Amino acid sequence: MLNVTVDILTPGSQTKDAYGAWTDTVTAVSSRAAVQIDTSQESMEFERQTKKRTFNVYVPNSATVPVNARLKVTSGEYTGTLIDSNPAKADHAGRSTYWMLRGTEVL
Repeated sequence: MLNVTVDILTPGSQTKDAYGAWTDTVTAVSSRAAVQIDTSQESMEFERQTKKRTFNVYVPNSATVPVNARLKVTSGEYTGTLIDSNPAKADHAGRSTYWMLRGTEVL
């Protein structure tokens, strides 16, 4: 089931560059995943209004996904898609084998 790869992007600290401007550092950790578009009626209505798709992303329970993380799909059908993840992880397998994350596309 976990047949694509996502990068879990975590914001780091802010640092000043040589010109005194603030820059954000981002840490990326790759993980196996499965990415599916949410086809519920509510999600379809949200997409019509905002032009943003809603995704369900399944990752192994060993993956650490911080509250403020974004997910970048690096392989598979949705390659290049950036997803803002919802902090609530759900254990849909019932055996703590993988987590389901919901998120919306970043345009």
